[in-house]
Order: sequence, then C-alpha cells, then structure tokens
Amino acid sequence: MSTIFPGSASVGQVYNNYTFDGTAWNINGIDLTENYLEESSASATYLTKVSASNTYLTQVSASTNYATKTELNNVSNQSGLVLITTSTQTASATNFLDGIFSSSYRNYKIIGDFTGTGGGGAPVAAFFKFKVGGSYSSAHYGSNVYGSYNDSVVRSINTSNAAAFHFSYTNLTVTHFEMDLHSPFINNAYKSITGQYNSVGLGVQGSFGGHAGTTSSYTGFELSLGTGNISGNYVVYGYNDGY
Repeated sequence: MSTIFPGSASVGQVYNNYTFDGTAWNINGIDLTENYLEESSASATYLTKVSASNTYLTQVSASTNYATKTELNNVSNQSGLVLITTSTQTASATNFLDGIFSSSYRNYKIIGDFTGTGGGGAPVAAFFKFKVGGSYSSAHYGSNVYGSYNDSVVRSINTSNAAAFHFSYTNLTVTHFEMDLHSPFINNAYKSITGQYNSVGLGVQGSFGGHAGTTSSYTGFELSLGTGNISGNYVVYGYNDGY
C-alpha cells in the first residue's frame, strides 16, 4: 500500500516512519548515500564500458590475438600422427588389413598386440608381409635380434629373399609391438620396416628391421604365425610429415 504524505511539511518533520529532508520523504533507518552507489562511486569501483574494453578482451581483440577453432584445426593437421584405422581380429590363419596405405601419407606406424593358439606355450615365430589385394611382396630381407631376461644371450633370426619378415615371437600369452613402415604405397620406392616387440609370456624382447625386395605399391599388410591361429588388435597411423 502506498503512503500519502502531507501536502506541506517542514524539514525534519516525521510522518509514518519517514522524515522530510526539505525535498523528499526518506524512510527512517536507511542512509541512501552510505549504502547505495552514486554515479561517481560506481564508476570508480566497477568497470565502465571503456575501462572494460581496455582491460579485458573484446570480440575484436580476441580474434586478433588468439587462434580461432579453424586455425587450431589447421595447425593440428599440419604435422604428427593421424589415425587411419583400428582393427580387432579373432583367431584365424592370418590377420589382414588392406586399403590403409595410400597417397595421403608416405610413412606409417602400426601399434598392436597379438596372441597365438599354436605351440602349446612354446615360442612361435610371427611373420609380416606387405600385401595388395591377393598379391604379396615377393621377397623380404631383414633380421630379428632378441634376448630374454632369463639369460644374457643375444640371438638373431635373419631372412633373405623370404616370403615374409620374421619380426617377433609369441605364444599363448600376448606380444606387444610397434613398427614404422616406410613408403609402402609409393611406387618405384623400396619399402622397409623397423620396430620392436615384447613377448610377455616368453620373456623375450627384440628389435627388427628389413626391406621388401620389390618396389611395387602395396595397400595393406598381413600377420601370421609359424603354427596355429593368430588373434590381434591393431592401430594404424599415418605420418603427416610433409611428404
């Protein structure tokens, strides 16, 4: 309910808990000048439009000083590893990935793990070969140098003009590996692999490397074991390195 004040009043006159200051009726108990900001105190305490634009980023200054989402995406796509595919393959004579090498990238990285069903726990050789469709690279040259925590003997397996690279060992327990592949898709260029592995169950760790004896273009690869079936998980990346 609104309050109706007298038509005339003297300074200091009190009426219904209001006091007349000569200009207006003020409610008793509240000092407006103490509790509320005047225009001058507000501008001194809080940012004005001008001071805010000088102190904090505006839309214009932000776009000038910081990268946009598109610019950040362009930078991230200029270098580094680019995920091409992931694959989980169940027990079969071979694990085969095709259509992963292309003109988009020159070099590739494969990270994976696999197990075998053959050998009854004894070491089983693992093989790698380049492939395109139903055709394989015809000759592989390389070596697999490995050792075990059980002894201090360094061993090696060499392949010369072989149907596949001998690149690791496995058994019923998992083997982890990673390898770099150089120029698998590039025609008239030698293809090579380098990498390392750790056969957990066997306690065998090794490094391998080699090249294909042909310069044909290949679009995929195949893994197999000396005996039994192979199951594995594979991640393939392309090196976005400017080639």
